[in-house]
Amino acid sequence: MSGQQFVGREKELSTLEGVLAKALHEHAQLLFVTGEAGSGKTALMQEFARRAQDADPDLVVALGGCNAQLGLGDPYLPFREILALLTGDIETQRKRGFLTPQNVSRLHRILLRVAKLLVEVAPELASNFLPEAALTAMIGKAVITKAGWLEDLERLARRKREQALVFEGNPDQAFVFDQYTRMLKMLAEQAPLLLIIEDLHWSDAASLALLFHLVRRLDSDRILLVGTYRADALATDQNGKHHPLETLLNELKRHHGRATVDLDLTPTREKWLFTNALLDREANLLDGEFRQKLFEHTGGQPLFTLEILQALNERGMIQRDEQGRWIAKGVLDWGVLPVRVEGVIAERIARLEEAPLAMLRVASVQGVQFTAQVIAQVERQSERQIFQELQRLAVRHRLIEELGEIRVGSNILSRYQFIHVLFQQYFMDTLGKAERRLLHGEVAQALESLYGSRTGEIALPLARHFHQAGIPEKAVPYLIQAANKAIILSANEEAITHLTLGLELLEQLPEGADRTRMEIGLQMLLGIARVYTLGFAAPEVEHAYGRALALCQEIPDTPEVIPVLVGLYGFYLLRGRIYTTAEIADQVQLRRLASQSHAPLIQLLEHWMSGVGHFWQGQLASACQQLDQVLAIYPSLPPIQNSLYLTDPGIATHCHEAWAFWLLGHMDQGLERIHQTLLLARKLNHDWTLTYALSFCCAILGCRREGAPMLEKAREARTLASKQGFTFWAPISQIYEGWALALLGRYQEGLTTMRAAVADYQATGAWLVQTVFLGALSEVCARAGKPHEGLQHVEAALAAASTTGERVYEAELLRLKGEILWMLAGPENQVEESFQQALWVARQQR
Repeated sequence: MSGQQFVGREKELSTLEGVLAKALHEHAQLLFVTGEAGSGKTALMQEFARRAQDADPDLVVALGGCNAQLGLGDPYLPFREILALLTGDIETQRKRGFLTPQNVSRLHRILLRVAKLLVEVAPELASNFLPEAALTAMIGKAVITKAGWLEDLERLARRKREQALVFEGNPDQAFVFDQYTRMLKMLAEQAPLLLIIEDLHWSDAASLALLFHLVRRLDSDRILLVGTYRADALATDQNGKHHPLETLLNELKRHHGRATVDLDLTPTREKWLFTNALLDREANLLDGEFRQKLFEHTGGQPLFTLEILQALNERGMIQRDEQGRWIAKGVLDWGVLPVRVEGVIAERIARLEEAPLAMLRVASVQGVQFTAQVIAQVERQSERQIFQELQRLAVRHRLIEELGEIRVGSNILSRYQFIHVLFQQYFMDTLGKAERRLLHGEVAQALESLYGSRTGEIALPLARHFHQAGIPEKAVPYLIQAANKAIILSANEEAITHLTLGLELLEQLPEGADRTRMEIGLQMLLGIARVYTLGFAAPEVEHAYGRALALCQEIPDTPEVIPVLVGLYGFYLLRGRIYTTAEIADQVQLRRLASQSHAPLIQLLEHWMSGVGHFWQGQLASACQQLDQVLAIYPSLPPIQNSLYLTDPGIATHCHEAWAFWLLGHMDQGLERIHQTLLLARKLNHDWTLTYALSFCCAILGCRREGAPMLEKAREARTLASKQGFTFWAPISQIYEGWALALLGRYQEGLTTMRAAVADYQATGAWLVQTVFLGALSEVCARAGKPHEGLQHVEAALAAASTTGERVYEAELLRLKGEILWMLAGPENQVEESFQQALWVARQQR
């Protein structure tokens, strides 16, 4: 019996259609479809998409899927696939049930609009989410040239190539999220969108974060998001950690409620009706006893029912009569049939000859989706032979289906997929450990050959194959590339996963220069990812950068040493070890003297480290001299690789100088400088640097006692820190928010916020700026009628200044101490001494 015609599920389809109607006429909607493997999630979504397109002539359907082999480590995979489809990559998915002829026509119709939005609204998506070919070839040069955007898209393609191995100007996650959201919202103005994401249980954390962002930002937009997943795949891991999708589902339910179609909860009567409807798609004389036995055997599970009917047909237990009606032949022995769907799969596969079996084993090693040319190389057969055999497997045996073709350089690659993940898993399970290892290696070598200079596009699959092949010397470089890509996309947790695995594999390699170079790359990137996720002062940051620096001593003139030293500088600075930062600056100077290739950049960083160190020590005049040198060199350099150096040194320099101006008495000049710096920071599209600048702006506004603008900037910084998971910046922004609330007269609210935030900041291990935060807290306590607590905080701040050498705020702390002592009617000599010391320190800073 054919399995192409959809039957049943009318209740579920009605629910889906109702939610779509709300999306089209009220506001954007999110719906989940869940069910076990083989429950019919994909078939249901295909039928829903078909009916929805029939009902609405403008509706556009786009599909993205998560990958069982790569999903948890491949950032934004489903959203990249959706964007690729919207930009014309139709061939890859043409054979899937979602791409009906009318949907293909509609995708072509919106192509110009998508291209325009990529150029004008979402250039970062083009350069980071799409294969290079999609920037021009997929959309079509003729169309783009006519529209006048060819030059812009080719510029984006060049930018993508330049970013392949470095992090120049990479966008932060919140910026990428905002661009994706804006693009969808503006696209939905032209055509309503049905966006389907399959197999969310295999999704990466970054994709789930983007999904959550979309749900919260889409409002009256004509967009329906549907995600499918298997609830049985959401179990906690061996460490008791919840699946990230489960966390997202709970969060969505708490904020928005959760609309779910659960196929596992289908009532028995509905399953019975499905079984009968499946049989009655074609003329038959199958009686009630047959139907009851079939239902008892399969439980009405869609995939199992279809496979059992196929098995009955192939065994001759059901066949067509002269009128073409299906009939049962004789007395059926149901006991000889498999009792699980896996058994049916095994029976079907057992009938294949060895040649197609060998091909499918190679295919299964690639994953649910696979490339015909890879099979041809591994099996050493011609492509024509492979195509012919795959066609038989698709048409006669219904084990696979064709997806389409993609172009990689001069090669055209033919893509296929197993009709269900259970079939791919079965073939994988038939492989012994040794054969599986060998096949992974052969598949990896074939992929390298086919992709040539563009292997970076498939770095993660290559890393997986070489890892499974037991070839760590090949796996580790690809893991480094995959981590690069993850950091570029601000998917730092995924980057940490790749880097941690790389360090584990490195232990299998013999010592030597090659291993040392690989570990330097791994540790440097791990330091960067740890800063983004844990903050500058985390011990893990020192461990990663410290190990990288030790290794750099073994390799003369390794270029990574400078960003490694900058990373260590940031760690020691935030830890309050200001005098140690001077030693780091000396090492940078020595590197500059020994190297001419990167001398201007190293000279800039040398002045920057010196200027920042002097600033925090309260040596404001000498700090400004050094920082002026940075600003003199900065314009002559190419764009700084912000992800290697974490914060743009030009912005950081302006921030420190602006605050120094205020402390030196040039108050209006300091305010003007920080506002100009904020404008520059916003143009960089680098949220870490922007949050940095916002925090300095808050500090200056707090010193000026301007509560309203300070509150606005603090909340903006807090929003960015929350979106990005910036552990370091979150408490800082909350401290400034509490200070601003107090300046606006909301003393108790501000005090409560500041107390908690200061404790959170101290918990990060950071000492730097505690003098400022404790000073601000002491002032708020005094204003709130708690001068005794305020005195405790100012004494703690002065003690911290003495311990760390951070004296930039010392004059203000001494002034506050004198003021609070006066409020408490303390000894006049102590009050006067505090004020006199404050004046002396302030004069010394000039």
